Amino acid sequence: MSRSIHDTHGVLRRILARDDIDARARSKLANKVRENIRRQRWIKDRARQQRRRDRRPPPPLVDPDTTPVLLEDGGPYVHHAATEADVREILRRMPFGSLDGLGPIHLCIGDEPRRTDKEPVDPWTGRPGIKVLPGVYGPATAGLYIHSDASIRLHAFVHEPGAPGPFGIYLKLRTLAVLVHELSHHYDHMFRVRGDRWRMDPGEKAEAYAETRERELVESCVVPYLHERYADECAAFRRWEIQHAGCSLPFEVLVGDRPGRPGLGGAFIGLVFGLAAGEDPLDARGLHAELLALHDRDEDALQVVDGMLGEQPDHTVALVTRAKIALRRGLHELAERSCRAALASSQEAAQLLGELLCSQARWQELADVTTRALADFPDQGCDSRLRVLRGRARVELLELDAAAEDAAVLQRSIWHDMQHEAGIIDALRLCRGGRWEEALAAAERLQDTRGGLSRVHRAETRAVVLECALRLGRGGRLAPLDRADVAELHSHGHQAWVARLMAEHGARVSQRPAAPEQ
Repeated sequence: MSRSIHDTHGVLRRILARDDIDARARSKLANKVRENIRRQRWIKDRARQQRRRDRRPPPPLVDPDTTPVLLEDGGPYVHHAATEADVREILRRMPFGSLDGLGPIHLCIGDEPRRTDKEPVDPWTGRPGIKVLPGVYGPATAGLYIHSDASIRLHAFVHEPGAPGPFGIYLKLRTLAVLVHELSHHYDHMFRVRGDRWRMDPGEKAEAYAETRERELVESCVVPYLHERYADECAAFRRWEIQHAGCSLPFEVLVGDRPGRPGLGGAFIGLVFGLAAGEDPLDARGLHAELLALHDRDEDALQVVDGMLGEQPDHTVALVTRAKIALRRGLHELAERSCRAALASSQEAAQLLGELLCSQARWQELADVTTRALADFPDQGCDSRLRVLRGRARVELLELDAAAEDAAVLQRSIWHDMQHEAGIIDALRLCRGGRWEEALAAAERLQDTRGGLSRVHRAETRAVVLECALRLGRGGRLAPLDRADVAELHSHGHQAWVARLMAEHGARVSQRPAAPEQ
């Protein structure tokens, strides 16, 4: 497959002159061509630079002990979290040869202009930036690599002396993570692009490489250095975490967040700001535990939750978070116990319990739990999902008219997935009621749904089509249910249905391998 870019200004003019497409589509096409032209220009410029560089001698060797590290004093409120000694030690730990050609490293305040009058600035220097911790302002851009002279700029934090307290080591970690990120850009620029013009394209590829290498270097270089050189500060930070967060996270997971991709660093900062703003400590820890679980740090989240429940056994967020983790791990008894303890105060607990009861085909309990939750928590975020679960329970309990009422409500939803759920409930309801022709037509309509169906919905519609077609004597060319279908049906409470289909039509069920995912 060719990856060449062939768009030209002539192509752009022809697109802009077209009158056979609407203005919005024309503008979208034109913007894509403009971007390709910009990329072509960038690649050609970089190729010319590379040819000139190839004629030059190799980049000079760099000694970490003599590399210029220039400190710009910005005043009493400007603080460089990383010292010259810190920078030189990280340079010493970098892979051999990766620093060749590196220019000076500037520890500076930065000179980014203020983009708008509404952009926040720190109260001491007027530099554009945001609060990274209570009383501590950081720049919008933490560092820069300048290609023209292979230099690096690390931008300072602004705060009153002593303001970071136990978080000084965290600010140092952030700065050194930025250093290895910019060093990765240097290595990319000096060595990786040689001979491959596609790597010269700026933007996502170069940034993705720097981010990947940053993660490796933070873990292998920065964190070990901090523990060796600043053991007392690391221990103080760990004590704060255990006391206020309920667990201590490895340093390497606290950095690497990017705009639009918040990670555990954002969770930690949110906790610090929440406590500084006077939030209830347990509630702040509860949100922290939720975010830990969201990022698959289950052991840390359970440590936080266990500590919370030791102080307040009925804390809703702690119970719900423990239930989510227990469900992921298949600890169904613990999940059910946690959900039931939070039912009176949490619609989410009712939904989680409902999902568990559905998977276990405990239909009457599911109908009771969801009906009570819909009454106790009207017009809240999970009511549609609760109605789906109740509709499914009513189908299996043969309360078919009541199931039709739930399906009708879901069908009026603005969300396509809820409309799909309504269609599934209707198809199952018609099938359970012996209305084979109508059920077959409903299931076949669902199979033609734009955008496709989820795996469980595909399995359910296939099962409905199979049963209805066989009942109507039209099963000659039907494909049997595969093992993936059967697994999905089992996981959503259809064990009895599958058993009946196997008993009545065994050759049609689980006789072929799972179909490949499309």
